[in-house]
Amino acid sequence: MTKEQIERAFKDISDAMSDGFGTCLREIKLLGDRMGAVEKKVGITKKGSSSDDLQLTKPVHEPGVSTKTSPKIAKKRVTRQSVRKSQN
Repeated sequence: MTKEQIERAFKDISDAMSDGFGTCLREIKLLGDRMGAVEKKVGITKKGSSSDDLQLTKPVHEPGVSTKTSPKIAKKRVTRQSVRKSQN
């Protein structure tokens, strides 16, 4: 390789690295903007807080999931318990 070819190869590598670094900076900025939008949406206003420091304002409730025992299930449970007692 000639000196000019080596210099050209280094320039190409340098240009590729600069382009990659610029892309990384743009992606980091976009991720920061997205994080800010999510924090705003979920109500995180304190910077630098860990997830352990955050407390939920309301109990988490999944639609369709009940923590209460239905009357039908309670009745079946009582019936099964009384049958077991009578068998013993």
